[in-house]
Amino acid sequence: MVLVDDDAAMHGLIKRTIAKLNLTLIGATNGEKGMDLIREIKPKLILLDVLMPGRDGWSILKECKLDTELKDIPVIMISQLDKANFAASLGANEYMTKPIDRELFVNTVKRILGSPTKDQKVLVIDDDKDVRDLMNRMLDDIGVRSIEARDGKEGLERTKDKPSLIVLRSRNAKNGWF
Repeated sequence: MVLVDDDAAMHGLIKRTIAKLNLTLIGATNGEKGMDLIREIKPKLILLDVLMPGRDGWSILKECKLDTELKDIPVIMISQLDKANFAASLGANEYMTKPIDRELFVNTVKRILGSPTKDQKVLVIDDDKDVRDLMNRMLDDIGVRSIEARDGKEGLERTKDKPSLIVLRSRNAKNGWF
């Protein structure tokens, strides 16, 4: 994660808050250094203060969302201002007002980093249509697209779709899978 905030106390608070999440925090105390870090690291999450001397969080958010390499990185805006709607209109994933609620912050980070991306696909291989349908519904409920196959041969063919995960029930491992 990259935190861009001119307040050193905020850096300490965020670092202590995420310590249990096993995440790495890299901080910048101004907008220019922050944007350089974001471009260099391409973090999994960006935390941006809105009000900073020089380059503010709004301009960093706008630049990130216009850059093809950075636009999909989630951004949490953190400020004393109540500008959640404006932040959302610029593409921020979340907006939190200072002082931040630690539990809410941790849950928000977990939700953002743990949520599946739109590119994830799971290949479900099972000869039982009811099992495939159940798996497809469960995956759909969490926002993951599923691909299905009735047997190993069809499953092998469907791997060309490059799934992120394959769910295979071993009893139907015919057609040369094992």
